Amino acid sequence: ISKEFIEKRIGISIEKSEMERIFRGLGFSFVEENNNYAITIPSFRATKDISLKEINKLILLSKELNIVSKL
Repeated sequence: ISKEFIEKRIGISIEKSEMERIFRGLGFSFVEENNNYAITIPSFRATKDISLKEINKLILLSKELNIVSKL
């Protein structure tokens, strides 16, 4: 999956390190391969307990918190 694809889906630009932090924090594996990311859903999330919508909310919240902390 490409960074551009992720950014298009969430509607904002995001640093690779921030994406990696969020995905890893949710238990996903996150590996960069040829300018793309291999993101693997952990087996305990096989019940689809988290959706792209929720990941998007986490990314946006993380961005907001980062802006507030810099004020």
